Amino acid sequence: MAKNKSEKCPYLSGYGGGYIRPDQWITEHMCSLIAKKHSRELPDRFWVLPEWATIFRRQVALAAGLLHFFKAEAVVAALRDKKLWNCYSFLGLCQISTFYKILNDNQNRLLVEESAAEIKLELSPTDAVPKRYTRNNILARLNKIDGQKKRSRPS
Repeated sequence: MAKNKSEKCPYLSGYGGGYIRPDQWITEHMCSLIAKKHSRELPDRFWVLPEWATIFRRQVALAAGLLHFFKAEAVVAALRDKKLWNCYSFLGLCQISTFYKILNDNQNRLLVEESAAEIKLELSPTDAVPKRYTRNNILARLNKIDGQKKRSRPS
């Protein structure tokens, strides 16, 4: 756990550990779900406590496997999904088919948001309004002749 933000440790720990790796960040979210299931709160630096140390280490290893294919933000968004309310381990989540569907949806949403930020929109001037196209038929020609006669009449 680093004190300064770096490429390796870009996420700030919610439990007083400084800046942490993506797999640790995901695991913090998973452990908070486990604690919520048991109606408990996680203390600061909970991963050094004996009851949480083994759970944290195991979940970090499973989370690292997920990060080979998915972004950390997509995994955390999938953990927050209400369809996965009763799963409290990455091993259990990997056995649920809807988890990968939700994870793929979140991953695709993140990729679209990133690509949308790169697209630059060009503004076109709005003061130049195109003229209305008039057809060149008999009625249009008669209206044009009639308009010219009305303008040319002396008052």
